[in-house]
Amino acid sequence: MTEWAEEKTQQTRTPRKSLVDKMSKKLFEEPFELPDFIPNCTMFYGEDNTAKTGLALEVLTEEDIEAGRKIVVIDLDLGLMPLLTEYHREKVASGNIIPATDVIKWTENSKGKPVVDYEATLDTIYAIAVSVLENYKEQNIKAIIFDGGSKFLKYSEQQMRVEKAISPDGGVSQRYWIIRNKLFLEGLEFFKMLPVHKVFIFHDDFVPQQQVDKKISAVKLQTNQMMSQKVLCERIDTGSAVNFRTTIHKYKGDITKEGKSVVFATVNKEEGEYVWEPQKILKELGFV
Repeated sequence: MTEWAEEKTQQTRTPRKSLVDKMSKKLFEEPFELPDFIPNCTMFYGEDNTAKTGLALEVLTEEDIEAGRKIVVIDLDLGLMPLLTEYHREKVASGNIIPATDVIKWTENSKGKPVVDYEATLDTIYAIAVSVLENYKEQNIKAIIFDGGSKFLKYSEQQMRVEKAISPDGGVSQRYWIIRNKLFLEGLEFFKMLPVHKVFIFHDDFVPQQQVDKKISAVKLQTNQMMSQKVLCERIDTGSAVNFRTTIHKYKGDITKEGKSVVFATVNKEEGEYVWEPQKILKELGFV
């Protein structure tokens, strides 16, 4: 037996410390310290035009700007730029709001037609999360906003169809839905573990209470279960005014706030004026 082979034999014969032993030490010998800060994992969901994105952007307060804090915004729904241009131009210019707008990637199909490159798009989303994880302290990042959670689920499905050569309108076997759900839920799990506030924005198809006529899918229920806070956003037209209202559907850590409704904006149609008070709900959620 050569000297190298004898050395390798000794290594393989040396007993390794078992996982149970390691966990026993971690559980019963090493002291556990609770963290000083628990970041929010919040879902804003509701119909279109209920101020979900506008509300999420207000997570960055004037006090945050003075302290040099920043937020990163992923824009899958492509509705961010009008808000930034009209209301947050200075915050973007100063670097306090960092838009990740070039997320959706494109390629060409066999006929030369532009189509979404789903794999590259998902890779870009994951790369943004990794970048935040690696730089959040140095960059003083307060929160990441994921605008377009419903589209993320759609893109996860389309990537599954590409991988399994299923046409966009073709039937799907149950085992393939598992692949889609894995792509989607593991992505959300990775974002959830980021040590900054997370705000996910979803359409109303993720609201269990509004799916009266049909059963909500398992993947959407799991998404709901993943969140520590859930907030329904609504637009209520009274005729002379439009009220924007939030209702807290879930608040892990303070159940006394569940069911609380807050009107955070009102548009007076006759006067052409509006009142914008997002801090009313953001304070309740612990962002302010």
